[in-house]
Amino acid sequence: MKIPQSVRVLYQDVRPRYEQLKSAVDALIARSKVARWHYESRLKAEESFALKVETGRVPDPGAMEDFFACTLVVENRARVDEAERLVCGMFSLEGRRPRDAKQTHLTPSSFEFDDLRLYVAWRDDPSQRPTGLDGLRFEVQVKTFLQHAWGIATHDFLYKADHVDWGEARIAFQVKAMLENAELSISEAKALAGSGMLGREDRSHESLGKTLVELRRRWGADRLPSDLKRLAQNLEDVASALSVKMPDLWEVVDQATASGLGAETLDLSPYGAVIAALVAARGAALFDSLAGGKKTVFVPYEVTLPDLRDDVRKKVIRTMAPSSTLTFSADVLILDKDPAE
Repeated sequence: MKIPQSVRVLYQDVRPRYEQLKSAVDALIARSKVARWHYESRLKAEESFALKVETGRVPDPGAMEDFFACTLVVENRARVDEAERLVCGMFSLEGRRPRDAKQTHLTPSSFEFDDLRLYVAWRDDPSQRPTGLDGLRFEVQVKTFLQHAWGIATHDFLYKADHVDWGEARIAFQVKAMLENAELSISEAKALAGSGMLGREDRSHESLGKTLVELRRRWGADRLPSDLKRLAQNLEDVASALSVKMPDLWEVVDQATASGLGAETLDLSPYGAVIAALVAARGAALFDSLAGGKKTVFVPYEVTLPDLRDDVRKKVIRTMAPSSTLTFSADVLILDKDPAE
């Protein structure tokens, strides 16, 4: 596309300053955002800049509000407010679209682009040397991963296409409508789960819920993992592999706790403490159900094993003995069979 020289010269004049702004913003957001959030940024290309100027809607082409723009992508709608607070804490908020989070220009039947856009300006740290960027304005879009995925998948034929196709646009917005419904389901999952249609559970979830309750009864929150569901599943799996009923498992743990072990054990994880209690109570017979089957169980090295038959011992996974010669790779302990076995 032929670009007038005056527009081209203006673009070349302002670009270096925005390149400096991009570097500064990229660095600041990268070290401030939540690790799981995605961040990306761009500078307007010369042709895109010229087309934007030709709309007649840019009062000052030399200070285009989205010459530099970036996107912060969060897990779901519930995290959008948190991301907005983060952005407003780092930069000076000068505008917001939509202006009110509870207002929209969209009709109920419309599913056009309406993601959160924040128009902010760089704010120098008064304790540092001036950057020359103070007050320079740019755009920050805050999206969920579903919104971001839709934008990537449909951007070219909605906004950068070299033709107009009603059918393509229709499909794009039908998909957006479906994704918005998915966002609604995710954001309101707890409320929806209590509805008459979903207010039920299968046996596995009922059992897992009971195991979570039993774990909390015996161990304080500071001694339980953040992924409590995984611990509960691990205990149910090992109980199944060893043919131990869950009520019997808790009875054994409580007996061990009464003697100062069990849930009182400080040098083992809750899983390890349960295994130790079972081994102490049932001895080698605990592992008989492993013979001839495919299931295996993990027993920490710190738990002393009784004498086991060879066919059973092969089904017991052990960590190597602690020593100064432990091998580490990528901060993960290399697991191996107990060399004494």
